[in-house]
Amino acid sequence: QDVQNYLSMQSLVPNAAGTIFPQNFHGCKLQKVAFTIDEQNPLLWTHDIDAQQVTTAESAGSPSYTSNTRTFTAQGMNFKVGTFGSEATIDGVRKMTCTIERGLKVDRIYLGNSTKFEPVTNAVIKITGSADVDLTASNKPVLWDLYHSQAAVPSIVMQFLGNAIAGSASTDTLTLNPTNVFIDTGGTPELDGPDI
Repeated sequence: QDVQNYLSMQSLVPNAAGTIFPQNFHGCKLQKVAFTIDEQNPLLWTHDIDAQQVTTAESAGSPSYTSNTRTFTAQGMNFKVGTFGSEATIDGVRKMTCTIERGLKVDRIYLGNSTKFEPVTNAVIKITGSADVDLTASNKPVLWDLYHSQAAVPSIVMQFLGNAIAGSASTDTLTLNPTNVFIDTGGTPELDGPDI
């Protein structure tokens, strides 16, 4: 049996009169996470979560927020492609999505138990993504030519930099780094008019 980390979360649901009803989700595991960024929006993430049980007896918590934080944006992002460890920044990327999906058996519900058992891994982790890219002279050999040759892209780095961490020389950072990537859809752009 897999023994993996889990989390608890709370959803505060108001009724029409404004009364808050807390729902508490226990034994939660992430099944699927998708990160999306474009030039007009911050980094967004959506997720699918499986919970062992939901209760309503606990009281509503008070959200708290860390000061001096900011969202990850396209202006603070590096998009690099190339040999692992020596990737080079490429231009022309307007939007990208990276999805990580874990295969979990989530229906482990047995007779005589009031809650279900912990989900176990039952499939290989699947990492997929997409990007909207304008074809440029610098990114043609990196993306366009690899699409047509069906060769593997050795490494893609999507790195987001945030604020400096107080008392250190580091910054808030999120790095997504899939390796041995194959471009399996795309092709020659088809335009309806005189667009780029």
